[in-house]
Amino acid sequence: MDEYNYVWMYSTSFRIRVCKKLRKPIRRNASIIARSMCINIFINVLLIVFIVQLQEYFNILNATPTKQGTVIFSLFAFSALFNTLNCRELD
Repeated sequence: MDEYNYVWMYSTSFRIRVCKKLRKPIRRNASIIARSMCINIFINVLLIVFIVQLQEYFNILNATPTKQGTVIFSLFAFSALFNTLNCRELD
C-alpha cells in the first residue's frame, strides 16, 4: 500500500504544487530575527508581564496566599503556551 503513496508524492504535479508554495530565498547576510518578529516578541512580553503582575498585585483569580506562587507559575505556563500557538504561521 505504501508504494502508491510514494509514487503520488513524487509525481510531477505534486512537486509543482509544492514549489509554488515555497518562498523566495533569503539573503545570506539577512538578520535571523525580522523587525515584525521583534515587535511580536515585545508585545507578547508586555502581555505576559501585565497578566502576571495583575495577578500578583490584585489577585484577580482569588488565590489563597499559599497557592499564589502556583497560580502565577500556571499563568506564566499558559502564557508561554498561548505565545507558542500565536506565533505559528498558518500557511
